[in-house]
Amino acid sequence: MDILSLETFVESTLIALGQYGFILVIIFALIHPIFEGPFALFNLGLGIYIMGAIPAYIIIFTANVIGCVFLYLLVKKVDRFSNYYLHKKKVSGNVITWLKETKKWKHIFVLGVPVIPTYPVKIGYLLSEPSFKETMKTLVGMYIFLFFANTLIFYGILNFLETGLARILSVVLLVILVLFVYFGKSIFSKIGLVKGES
Repeated sequence: MDILSLETFVESTLIALGQYGFILVIIFALIHPIFEGPFALFNLGLGIYIMGAIPAYIIIFTANVIGCVFLYLLVKKVDRFSNYYLHKKKVSGNVITWLKETKKWKHIFVLGVPVIPTYPVKIGYLLSEPSFKETMKTLVGMYIFLFFANTLIFYGILNFLETGLARILSVVLLVILVLFVYFGKSIFSKIGLVKGES
């Protein structure tokens, strides 16, 4: 979906919803942290068209933060209900431990990257037993970064992320960037070891 078709879709949605469109924006913003859908860029565009830029940013961000609280409570409740099942399994337990030991800024950056799905990382991070305060710092930081990136896409500065083959290429490059943020240091240290041995 390119920016023009997004604008057309938003306009037709607005006509159908009339004066109640802002309610849909709030609902989408509340459920986005829990399901990573609907598409954050679409909801931002819809909010800007209905309410104007500043009210849309404030209302959507506030609803996103409330959704993050719901997500935190939901994940903790399901984790307790399952008797900490994923913590006890070898692979998932190791992943959860790794996520716990990884620096917070890396999670903020990776979770806030637009266009690519990061839901498993977000759930794994929440299972890594951060406190509520630490979780909210990370998720709020993630949404600030996501808002910044989606703003650049919405206003056409990063328009290439939403068009044809360039979108596929940009998604691949963003995935590589995410992997680099998490594993770049270990990759470079391994390359250094290999060079040292030769």
